Amino acid sequence: MAQTKENTDTQRVYTYDADKISHPLIQEEDLPKDQPLQANQTTVEPTDGANYWNGTSWVDQLVVVYEFDPTKDNVYTGTSYIPQGAVLASNQTFVKPADGLYQPMRFNGTEWIGTPQEEWEKAHPAPVAKPSETTLAMNALGQQLVQAKAESDKTNKSLEQKIEDLTQSVNMLGQMIAKTQTTQGGTN
Repeated sequence: MAQTKENTDTQRVYTYDADKISHPLIQEEDLPKDQPLQANQTTVEPTDGANYWNGTSWVDQLVVVYEFDPTKDNVYTGTSYIPQGAVLASNQTFVKPADGLYQPMRFNGTEWIGTPQEEWEKAHPAPVAKPSETTLAMNALGQQLVQAKAESDKTNKSLEQKIEDLTQSVNMLGQMIAKTQTTQGGTN
């Protein structure tokens, strides 16, 4: 009997993290029915897999919203993910900025207005990359290696030519000796 009285005197309360824009479920507990709910609590029971509070129900999906700063002419400030079906804050929209727009970009109430890519690139040229000391040293060593190889190849060709010349000279000398021996009459 005491159990029945306890069940009628309590209610199941679901607490979500109000500090996070996605409002994920963080706790469920039984509290006295006469205890008022806090701002981040509800008695609505989550369905299977739904663990984000959208203000009226639990959902299982987050959607992207684009944010702007109304105090600075609605300039773009970034993106966030909110529970599907949640009410947008006054500085949020589902309207995605068109591809090719660059900062500064602002929301005019219906679309994003920004700087075209070509204009932004013209105003912000890519910096010229300066090679590091290590890269410069490696390049210098590479050039020295190529030069040494070229000199080595040249020396090898010169040596090969000298060997070829010596071989021809030895062959000619051998032919002359052989010719002399045959003219002198015989062989040993």
